[in-house]
This record gives sequence, C-alpha cells and structure tokens, in this order.
Amino acid sequence: MSKEPLLAKTILLVDDEKDMDWVMRQILTDAGYHVVTARTGAEGLAKFRQATPSTRLVLLDLRLPDMNGIELLKQIKSISSRTTVLMITAFGTPESRKEAKSAGALEMVDKPFRVEKVLKTARLAFEME
Repeated sequence: MSKEPLLAKTILLVDDEKDMDWVMRQILTDAGYHVVTARTGAEGLAKFRQATPSTRLVLLDLRLPDMNGIELLKQIKSISSRTTVLMITAFGTPESRKEAKSAGALEMVDKPFRVEKVLKTARLAFEME
C-alpha cells in the first residue's frame, strides 16, 4: 500500500510528555501521516480548530497540565462528531474509561501501549471518510 494518499491526513497528538510526543510523531510520520502536536488542552483545541477538516484522529492524553483530557474530548466532539479520538493514559480507572467512552472516545489505552494499535486505529479512522 502506498503512503502517498495518507500524506494529507492529519493526526493531532495532545500529550504533555515530550518523549511521547517525539516518539509518536516519528512513528506516525514514518507511516505517512501528517502529525500536529500540542502539549496543553488549550493548544490542542486551537490546533484542532485550525485543522478540523483534515484531522480524522486525535490521540489525547487523559491528564494535561491545564485541563482534563475528557473535557477536551467533549469540546472536540462538539466541533466534529466524526473525528475519532483515542484516549491515552498511564492513569486509567474504570470510571475514567466509562466517562471517556460515553463522551465519544473510541477507547482508552494504557501507556505504554502497542504502536500497532495506534497505527490500526489511524488506518480505520481515515477509512471511515
């Protein structure tokens, strides 16, 4: 499968961990995606608003320095209900998983997570267009 069609496809990664940001950007870029990163909820929301038409997947940390990731999830879904959001966390609880799912997240995965899972989710998010 050629990477060419994916180059215009945007994934927004909202995570305050610098190392996670760098690693995921490399992996997703190598897979042919355009990756936009943000370290705070406010920055993530602003970047999502700028790139909404091409952003089909948001990788969203549960804990951000300025807001709860579920709060940002709700705002993203109110702007674009079609956007797939995959919550990522090292602090997931049954309650937070249930809350994220009811707010519209595809699911919540624990850090460290399998890269294959994220790549599969990305492929599915862009196939749903």
